[in-house]
Amino acid sequence: YLPKQITISNNVATPASKIDFTAGNFNFYDGSGQGTMTSKTGDLSNLFGTSDGMLDTGTVAIDSTYHLFAVYNPTTNLSKPLASLSSTSPTMTLPNADGYTVLGARIASLLTDSIANILMGDYTFFNDGSYYFEYSQQILDVSGSPLTTNAELHPMSLPTGISVIAKLTYYADPIAGSFYTGLVTSPFSTNRVPSISDFNASVELSGEVRTQKELNIKSDTFGQIRTRWTATSDISQTIFTIGWLDNNI
Repeated sequence: YLPKQITISNNVATPASKIDFTAGNFNFYDGSGQGTMTSKTGDLSNLFGTSDGMLDTGTVAIDSTYHLFAVYNPTTNLSKPLASLSSTSPTMTLPNADGYTVLGARIASLLTDSIANILMGDYTFFNDGSYYFEYSQQILDVSGSPLTTNAELHPMSLPTGISVIAKLTYYADPIAGSFYTGLVTSPFSTNRVPSISDFNASVELSGEVRTQKELNIKSDTFGQIRTRWTATSDISQTIFTIGWLDNNI
């Protein structure tokens, strides 16, 4: 019996470069049919067709998003995992491709760090094909950024090429006599001016207590979220990325 859905996890022995894929079924990207893949380990550091390599072209890029697919060989009925910087058009002219020509739907996405290692965390897959990824340790993406009345876009540790629901930890440090309200929003939403009746973040001098909360914000396809405040101030705002929900599958 094969499970209906392919799921992934960081490889235990070599988590910086390898991903484990469970056995399962997948739809072809063009909707023309369905393939089946047995459990596999994909190595991001090797090109597809080389041992258990899954990289579609070139060498692993630093600080980048890789989208994970299954590809199918219609002659042998076999499937393998494939990783690409593209969320829609992986390079299908592959070294040693051996007839793997049919692209499957995207399974999930991952990020690399400044030395091209896979950023680690836990994937939780749901029955509708969506998944939630949570980093092993939340990542500091905005540090010491002053409040401003202008809308600001902040790139976060989120996939690019797709839009996801980011799970964030947000806080700002108060100064004497201050009470400011702000909005942390999706770049896709209306760029509203925050007010006392329309805000999801605030800074208040109440025993100089830091305001902190978790927020779920839809990112744009560049992995960005937006902030805007009622006043310009030297108060610093800090944002950590906890993980993301991807329901684009």
